[in-house]
Parts: sequence; C-alpha cells; structure tokens
Amino acid sequence: MKELKEIKLFKRLEKLDKDFASQLKKIANKIKELINKKTTINFPNYTNHDMNHSFKLMDTIHELIKDNKKDFNALEIALMIYSCLFHDIGMAISDKDIEKIKDNTSKYLYGQDFNEVIKNNFDNEDLALQEIIRISHGKIAYDLITSKYEDEFRLPEYENISFAQSLAEICLSHTKDRSYVEELESNSTKGEYEYNTQFLSILLRLADILDIDSTRTPLALYEAIDLNDFSDGEWQKNFTIDNIKKIFKSNDLKEIKLEGTCKDIKIHRKLLSYIKWIENELRLAVDLTSNMDKKYHIKLNTEVKNKIKPIGYTIPDLKLNIDYHAVTNLLMGEAIYGSKDLGLRELLQNSIDAIMVKKDKLEMENHPSKDSYEPTINIDIDKENNKVIISDNGMGMNEYIIKNYFLNVGKSYYKSKDFLNYKHSYNPIGNFGIGFLSCFMLSDEVQVITKHFDSNKKYTIELEKNSEYIAFNEDIDNSSKSGTEIVLNLNTFTNVFNKINDLNAELKNFIFKYILIENFVLSINNKKLSNNTKNETETENLYTINLSNYMDGIDGFITINKSPFYNNTINDDVENSISSYYFDGVNLTKFNSFDTFDITQTINNYQIQYIKIPLIKDMETGDKIDAIVMADPWNLKELIEEEYLEEYICIFFNKEYSILHHDNIVFLGNEIAEGNHEYIESTILEPLIEEFKHTYINIMLVEEKNILFNDNELLLEFRKKKAHTSPHHKTSYRTFIKNIALLHQLDFNLIELVYINNIQLNIKTNFIKNDISRKGILKESENDLNYALGKIIHLFTLKNFDLEEDERFLLNNFIHEFYSEKSFLLKDNYNRG
Repeated sequence: MKELKEIKLFKRLEKLDKDFASQLKKIANKIKELINKKTTINFPNYTNHDMNHSFKLMDTIHELIKDNKKDFNALEIALMIYSCLFHDIGMAISDKDIEKIKDNTSKYLYGQDFNEVIKNNFDNEDLALQEIIRISHGKIAYDLITSKYEDEFRLPEYENISFAQSLAEICLSHTKDRSYVEELESNSTKGEYEYNTQFLSILLRLADILDIDSTRTPLALYEAIDLNDFSDGEWQKNFTIDNIKKIFKSNDLKEIKLEGTCKDIKIHRKLLSYIKWIENELRLAVDLTSNMDKKYHIKLNTEVKNKIKPIGYTIPDLKLNIDYHAVTNLLMGEAIYGSKDLGLRELLQNSIDAIMVKKDKLEMENHPSKDSYEPTINIDIDKENNKVIISDNGMGMNEYIIKNYFLNVGKSYYKSKDFLNYKHSYNPIGNFGIGFLSCFMLSDEVQVITKHFDSNKKYTIELEKNSEYIAFNEDIDNSSKSGTEIVLNLNTFTNVFNKINDLNAELKNFIFKYILIENFVLSINNKKLSNNTKNETETENLYTINLSNYMDGIDGFITINKSPFYNNTINDDVENSISSYYFDGVNLTKFNSFDTFDITQTINNYQIQYIKIPLIKDMETGDKIDAIVMADPWNLKELIEEEYLEEYICIFFNKEYSILHHDNIVFLGNEIAEGNHEYIESTILEPLIEEFKHTYINIMLVEEKNILFNDNELLLEFRKKKAHTSPHHKTSYRTFIKNIALLHQLDFNLIELVYINNIQLNIKTNFIKNDISRKGILKESENDLNYALGKIIHLFTLKNFDLEEDERFLLNNFIHEFYSEKSFLLKDNYNRG
C-alpha cells in the first residue's frame, strides 16, 4: 500500500505549506486504522473503501488538475486530500451507532423502521444494516467532520478559523444528486484563501466514480448488482479492468478510457449502465465548471472510451429503444383502461392513497394532529375558469419524489424502498407507476400543484399530453397544509362524461359505482357524498357474516339466506317419474327407488348425470301424451316453463358414461338429420321404445347434480364453482381493493342449503393483487380469495344455522372434503384442518 508522502497531491501541499501538510498527515495517521479495519468489518460484502481507495482518488484528482495545479492554493489542495480521506468515514460507523440503528433509535434511519428494512433485504440483518449505512454514510461523515473531528480542520496560521463545514459539504456531495451540487458555493474565503466548494465536490465525485477495477466495485455499481447473483469472487473472476490510469489526453480534451475483459453478459450489462452513469457525471462536471473562473474549467470528453472486451459473447452496437409518444399514448389511453372516464377513478385512487398514507403516518408517529386530521378529497367544478380541480389533503410530493418517481413513468414510489423501509400499516393500491398518465384521457393539459407534509416548498408542474417537456416551479409555502391538486380542462372533462347540464349527477353515479367511501370524506364542490353501500339488517332468514372477524386485511360482509335443504331433489325425480332406469354401459335396467339401487355407480367426482324424457300435455286438449312429438324441439324449454310438463321417465348412467349436451338438452342420435347437436345413441333406448311402442322419442333433458352422500341415503347437493349463479336467486356482490371497485368472479363450491344474498369486500392486504388496469384481480389471487370466502361461509353455516343431525354430519363432511386446506387470508383460529 502506498504512503501518503508518496501522493503527488500531498507533495504539492508540502511545497505550498509544510505546516498544513504536517497537520494533514497527523490526521491521516489518526484515522488510518479506523478506515482500514472498520469499513471491512461493517461491509464484508463490499470491496475496498480503505486508505488505498483514498489514495487512488487523490491520484485521479491530480490527473484532472495537473495541467494547472499551480493555480490552486494550499487550502484547496488540502480540501482535495481531506475529502478523499474522509468521504467514506461514515462507513466506519461505531458499534454504539450500529446498535442504535438496530433498536430504531438512530437518527440515520430518517424515520425508517429497521425491521421493515430487514424484510426488504431478504430478511438479512447484515444486508439491511449495510443498506442503511451505505445510504447514510455521506451524512454520517458530515456529522463526524462537523462534530467529533471539527477541531482538526483549522487553518494552521489561524486556529480560530475552521473549514470543517466546507469539507463536510464536499464529502456529503458524493452521495447526493445534481441539485445538491448546484446549490454549493462556488466562491468562498477562509483567512487569506479563496476556494470553490462546488468545484471541489465535482472533483471528489469524478474521482470516486472512476475508481473501478477488478479488485474494487464502486458503491454506485454495487447498488446495481444483485448480491444474490454475484459474489465478490464471481465479480473478480468474471471482470477485469486492466488500466489503473483512466484519464488520458486527447488533443485539447482529456478522455476517460476503460480497458479490460468481461466473461459474463449480465455483469457487462451492468457495466454499460455504469458507464452511462460516468458520462452523466462528466456532463455535470463540464456544465458546471464552464461558468466558473478559467482555472476551474474541466475539459473532458463526456463520452467514455469503452475498450472492455466481451469473452464468449458479443455486445452489438444495438440497444432497446422506447418511443416515448407511442408508449405514453398506450399507457394513458383506453387500450389499458377500456374507457376514458376511468381516468377519474385512477386520479381518485391516487388521492385515496395519499390521504390514507398521511393518516397512517400521523397515527404511527403519534402526531399531535392525528385525532383532528380528516382525510378529504374534493372535486371542484369551476365553470367560470373552465377547470376541474381534484384536490386532497394527503401527503403531497417533495422534489425528490417528483423527480425520481412522479416524472419517471413505470417507477412506483409505493413499491420502492424509499417508502417500504418506513413502518406503515396502510398498503397503497398504486403499484405500477402509470396511473397518473390516465389523467390525459380527461384533459390534454394538466397542472399539478403539490406540497409535501414535511416540506415548506410547494411545486407546480405543468404537463401536456403530446409533449415530454414540462414546466416546473417552486414556491415557499409555510402553511401547515399539505396535499395535491390536479387541474384539468372542464370542456374536455365534460365531453368524456357526456353530461353538459348535469355533470354533478353523472360524477355522483360514477363515484358510487367505483369508489367505496370509507374512513375519508369525498365531496363535489365541497358537498359531502354519503356512503353508497349499506349492510342489510339481520332477519330470521338472513344472516350477516362480518369478514373482519375471519380475515386480516379484508373488511366487509356477506349476507346469506337459509334455504330448504335440497337433498331430496334426485329422490323426488325418481319417485315422481313414471319409470326410472339405470344404464350400465350395456343394459338398461328398471328400478323404483334408491332403496333398491346403488347410487354410487353413477357418481363421478361428486357429480351425477341423468336424463329426463318429458311427457307433455297436449296444448289444445290438455290430454297427456306419452312422449314429445313436436316440429321444433327447442320449444321444450318454453313448454316446461309454461308447466305443460306433467310426467317424465328418468335414466341414470354409469359413472364412466359422460353425457354430452347443449344447454342441458340432448337428442336421440338416429333422429338427428342435420346439425352438430350432442346426442345419445338410439340403441340405448330400444327397451323403452319397445315398452312405449307408440312413443316417438327424439329429445331429452339432462340433469347434472353435485352431491355428497352417506350410506346411500343422505344426499347433500351443492353448486360446484360459480357460486353466485342459481336458477332461483341472483347474488349482489361488490369487490374493492383499497376502496376502488374492480371485477371479481365468485367461484367456489357452495351447498344448496345456502344462497348468497349480498357480498361486499374491501381488500386492504397486499396479498391480493389486481391487474395493471384495475379491471380485476389476478387469477391466482382470485383463487386464494374465493377459497377463503367459501370456507368462511360454510364454517359460519355450520356454527349458526339450525341443522338436523344428519345435515350437520353431511356439512362437516363437505367442509372436510372441500375446505380442509389452510388459507393465509384467514385468522389462525379459522384455519381448521
């Protein structure tokens, strides 16, 4: 390892001011062991951030300024060296400070909950700790420099003059974005020295990002690499940078050159992204220094000369390009949402997330305003100014959120660690980062006015549908209010809803259709809307199931009717028929009742099929005829509905024989002259034709029943899947995810004893996921939800219905057969096996 005295920058400082150099050397020796050992202990997965890294940065800075290094004074040279030494000292955080992070008392968590950070880092405490320190190490260095080490940073000849604050700002800059650097001072004075903090921060940032080779991964690149995919060993094995020197002279400009090899295409892709990052930093350096005094000009080619050779694969000079207009028009249009008016649903969903996140934050922090805060959304129709303003008093957005998420299509703040690392109980529905674009279905021009809960700055953003360029303004607002306003054009908005004279009424209908108003206020022109759903009162035959008693993260209710126990319908068909028969695949055998017939021969996967050959009254005389003789057999259903059906013959089939039918009607094969209707072979019915010699049989009804049975006597019929469908009853059901309505297909096994009258769900858990358009629930989530609902209904029925002993026995068997598995959506005490 090099020694400080060998570093060219240090030699330059010695030549300028021996006292300054002596002071700096003393401090370097003081922190040397701390940096070399502590960063390795805290960051065993990370590559070198020791003194050798600091020396490399000093060499790079020297390369950047060597042509005019004589123009820089002793303080400027000292700050260059000090910043290289101290910029990563925050990674050498003390054991005491580490314990504070672990017990959630550290200020460097910035409100994050360490347990949440662990969850978001594969439940790995070491990775979680490293993430916190990595993100905060610039601020930790800032604090150490301005407190613990503050006395070390004084001008040798002026002991009362400290440059600690400027050094701290320079060190902090290497973890900040462009806006922070732009705000730094470019002309400061300490004692007799003038210096440029902004320029010095640019040098540090460039040197740090250029310290990349096969033995060291910069933090910026380490962030991009998935630690589950690449260990340090794999990184070093698959990638080498051969050139230690990276800055070369090319005509009047200096250029950055990277030479080496890479054996893994995934690592190579990350490197290409990192090179893009370097080029952005080069542009920042050139842009900012071009307006400074001549000595600060950094003359660099802003394109990196990439000489990294792929081994075993090729990297063509091609990349995936996205057409901004094509993609945004797709994401902001009816192709995803189906209807322009759903743009309003998306904006209201954004507001619901914002107000509920704020409510959650106030309660989590026990904020003084938590009891007085009333989450509110208002739609203001301003005809005088031709505006529609959708406003909320939620969290609002700060500049960081606007730049990193709001203006980045497809990048969701609520899915990022910037949100997830903070403790919260409310889980926003916004997951895809595209919902706001839907506002352009409502207006070609949109204005967004927003103020974050923790900020005194209000931002106004103006956007236009067919342009990627925006207007962005910042104002000071010291009021305690926070939230967001979305301003749309009233004429365009009105055309979407096709209501010029009664837009208010149309908006109310829309809101009642798509929004569950619960735990917040929703107003139109400041007139509150009442909740549009009501739970029915319980009566003797109507039972209400409170879902929050059974499930975590899902509120709502189910109302069910107790109906007659339909375990006799098959018996009734047999008893009421003129004759009943069983076809075993060869022979047709007559029987009179189930007492003399083994029904298990006909049951396949809980299903029994049989046909009924109806006997119809003569429509003119009212006399009974023995079978159906009609020109149009499809009139059969109409005849049955008008009760011309009087008697019938039943035929049960062996379970191996499947009756194919169309709309529950089947034809006799030899009577079908044309068409593709399903049929039964005529030979099966020859004994019947022999018995009813004058009968002309050509059409039959198919009955399909799902049953459980016991001892061939007790039958329990149930509807298999599609539980909301019934010939006697229609279920009313509404499903919401975080107060936003979407489609949900009820689909579970349901006993005939129960009719579902009404279902209303408000899903708050993140375990149930909606599709990108919010039209419905993802299929896997829908299956999980339906299973849990079916289990709840039957457990409730078993406990609360007045059942006969045999009915209870069969229902228990039914639950065991179809609902024995555990559901992660149910509370533990309802997850009976």
